Amino acid sequence: MIKDGIYKVTFGCLGQVLGEGIVLIRNGHLNGGDVFYLYQGVIEAHDNRFSAILSLTQHDQRGHSIFGELGDFQLKLSGQRVRNGVFNAVGEVIGLPLPQVDMTVKFIKQLL
Repeated sequence: MIKDGIYKVTFGCLGQVLGEGIVLIRNGHLNGGDVFYLYQGVIEAHDNRFSAILSLTQHDQRGHSIFGELGDFQLKLSGQRVRNGVFNAVGEVIGLPLPQVDMTVKFIKQLL
């Protein structure tokens, strides 16, 4: 089960790490970001699995997503726990036929 807390997210495609970010999860809401994007959404957890729809907002125009020049977009996630505090997930851009992104989500610390 994904619990409230601070998580490190590592994402990539085809076995290559392409970026990292930090997310905060509280009461089923996810907020986070990286150097170019903010992530916000609602996460649903059931046993060792979770799903989410995230809105990604580009806050720095100098960068681009791992999917190319998309600007703002939505990402559909599904994942499962692989060990205590660590989850693997895959994400796909909603409405566009782009490759999936692979993610590792690791619990770092409880929220204050």
